[in-house]
Amino acid sequence: MENFLKFFRTSSLILALGMFLYVYAWMPSGVTVSIDAVGNAATIVTRDTFFFGGLVFLASINGIFFMFINLLQNMSSDPMVRGLTYRNYFFKKQMSDWFLALNGILNLGFAISVAFLGSYNNSQFGNSTLINSTIFVFPIVLLATMVWLMVILSKNRR
Repeated sequence: MENFLKFFRTSSLILALGMFLYVYAWMPSGVTVSIDAVGNAATIVTRDTFFFGGLVFLASINGIFFMFINLLQNMSSDPMVRGLTYRNYFFKKQMSDWFLALNGILNLGFAISVAFLGSYNNSQFGNSTLINSTIFVFPIVLLATMVWLMVILSKNRR
């Protein structure tokens, strides 16, 4: 499972970067990031600010997850230790898998959000109805990940 989750995290990061570069190529000089109740642009940033700010955000989130997951995996553990601590081998393994999955899901959410902004700001980017439907999948998958965390934490480890 860990190898699949590492592949998922890496492929979702590559997808997010690819989507980001593809959308950046089609963006106008002023990117609408938020709108008001009427539908007028409330916040407009430059194309370069959007690109470099997004890269810094994506790199920082993935860097934090990478350091935390490696720290968690390199801690010493014992299969005989019980309880919800990092010293319990099985708990540590399940939490490491959960963080890998969460990192991949956040990368996919970033890719979907960037594709949504790209379709909103430029009609040449693609069919916005597909992206409008897809944007609602991210909260559902994120909720399922939180349920998975509750299952991990509620297991009896005595």
